[in-house]
Amino acid sequence: AHFNYDMVDGVDYTIRVSNEKGKRITELRYQGKDVKDDDIFTLSLNNYRASGGGNFFMFKDAKLVRYRREGKSVIYALDDEHVRNILNMGMEHVEE
Repeated sequence: AHFNYDMVDGVDYTIRVSNEKGKRITELRYQGKDVKDDDIFTLSLNNYRASGGGNFFMFKDAKLVRYRREGKSVIYALDDEHVRNILNMGMEHVEE
């Protein structure tokens, strides 16, 4: 099996791998509060992830808000609307 996922500070979620695909995320919280459809987030990524690395292709064509260099790394931040769309895709899989 191949596991390639990111850890996000302040985000807690529950995955039930026995559930069918599309219904495995059963809880999603940010800083202890349930994530709502209208919540807005800014996501910062390294160049590997921002270019679609690790099969995260949804980031490849995302609108950049800003970026900065830290040594050999470039840190990217995506447009809030794009991040909201990604989170909404995740929320579609959360069971009520």
